[in-house]
Amino acid sequence: MKKIIFIIILAFSAASAVHAESFESLITEGDKFFSAGDYAQAEKIFSRAIEFDPRNPKGWWYRGDAFFFMKMYDRAEKDLTRSIELDPTNDRVWRQRGNCYYNRGMYNEAAKDYTKAIELNPGNSEYWLYRGDCYKNLNMKEKAISDYVKAESLGNSEARTLRLKLAGSPDDNLSPVTIIIDPFTGAVAHLNVLTIKALEIIPKEGVGYITGNNFPLGYPVVIKLDTPGNFIPDSEGKIYFGAGFGVYDSTGAELGKADDIYSNATAGFPAAYISSLSMTVSLSEPLEKNKTYTLKVWFFDKKGTGRIDITMKMRVADKPSVSSGILKTRSKLGSGIITSAVKGSVESVTIMEGDSAADFSGLMPGKKYSVVFRGVKDFRAASFNSFFIDENGQAFNEQSVVLPGEGTITLPVSTVGLAKKSYYLYIRIDGKEAGTVYCIVIPVFLK
Repeated sequence: MKKIIFIIILAFSAASAVHAESFESLITEGDKFFSAGDYAQAEKIFSRAIEFDPRNPKGWWYRGDAFFFMKMYDRAEKDLTRSIELDPTNDRVWRQRGNCYYNRGMYNEAAKDYTKAIELNPGNSEYWLYRGDCYKNLNMKEKAISDYVKAESLGNSEARTLRLKLAGSPDDNLSPVTIIIDPFTGAVAHLNVLTIKALEIIPKEGVGYITGNNFPLGYPVVIKLDTPGNFIPDSEGKIYFGAGFGVYDSTGAELGKADDIYSNATAGFPAAYISSLSMTVSLSEPLEKNKTYTLKVWFFDKKGTGRIDITMKMRVADKPSVSSGILKTRSKLGSGIITSAVKGSVESVTIMEGDSAADFSGLMPGKKYSVVFRGVKDFRAASFNSFFIDENGQAFNEQSVVLPGEGTITLPVSTVGLAKKSYYLYIRIDGKEAGTVYCIVIPVFLK
C-alpha cells in the first residue's frame, strides 16, 4: 500500500463575538484563568466585568461558573439566577443552576431547572441524563429510566450503563464500556472509560452526509468524535492523547498501521477547549476498486487507561455514498431505537418468532426471527444488510439478502451462536431508487 492519508484535526471552542470591548476583554481575560483552573482569579476579573456592564447576563453567568467550581454553590446560584433574570433563553445557565441545586442535594429544584434546559434544547442528551439522576435520587425509578433512555437515544455514552443498573438487568455489573453506532455506515465507536456525545461520518469537502460505505480513491472523509471526555489532565489542566489507525483486508490481514501518530508529541492540549476530535481519511492505491476493507481508528489517554476504538467498513467505489439531506428519528419506534433515512420512512418495527410477536429485550439464543417493518413509505426495498454488535464493538451474524418489498418488509435475523447478553441489532435497507436508504439501530437483549 503506497499511502493512506490520515490527518488529525482538533476543534477548539470559538471565542464569543466582541460586543462591548471593555466588557468582552475582561471576559476573555477571566476565561483564560478559568480554563487554567484558577477560579479565584477568574472570579475577580468576572466581577470587574459585571461592574462595567451589570445588565449583561454573561458576566453573572461566568462568575457563577467560577463560584461553582470553587464549590461555593450558594453564591453560584445567586449569580446564575441573576443571569437567568436577564436572559431566560440560555439553556446552559439553567443547566448550571440545576447543577448547583444537585450538588446541594436539592433534587426537586435541580430537576425543574434541567426540565427548563430540556425545553430550550431538547437535543442535548446531558440534560436528560442529569434530570434522570435527580429522579433516581428522588426514588422515581420509572421517570429516571425514561430520561436515561432518552439520553441514550441521543447518543449519550453513560446513559445505557445507568439505565441497566437502575432497571436491575443482568448487566448490573456492566463495566464503564459502551458503544455508539453510526446508523448509515455501521461504524462502531467502542468507548472504554473515555466518553463522547456522538460519532459522525461526514465529507471533508462540500456539504452533505455520508450515507453508506462506498468511497472513491482519494475521497477525504472525516470521522468526528463530538465532545470527548474523561481524559486525565495534568496539574495544568492539559490532556495528552495518542491516535493511530490500521487498514485490513477481508481476511483480516494488516495492510498498514500506525500505533501512535503523536508518539513524538510532548505538548498537551487544554481540556476545556477541545470540543471534538476528528481524523480525516483518504484511501489510495494499491487498494482495489470494488473490494471492501476494514478501517480501525483509535484515540487513547496517555495519562490514563481510557481509549476509543472505531471500526468501519470501507468499499472502494467510483462514487461516494453521500446525500444532501437525511431524515433522523430517535426513539420514535421504541426505547433506544435510532433511525436515519434518505427518502424513506417506517411507521413501526416488530420482531417475530414464527407467527408470534417477540420482544427485543427478551430474545433467545439459537433462534431464527423475522424483523417486520410496516408502513414503509417513499421507497421500494432492494436489499438489506444486518449484524449484531456486542458491548465490545464486535460484529456477529452478518448477512446480506436481496429481498424486494414495499408497504411491509420482512427481514430474517438469527441469534444462532450468540451469547446471553446485550447487543445492538444493526439493519440497513437499500432502496431500488438510487441513494434511497433506511438504517436502524435497535438495542436487544438475549436471555
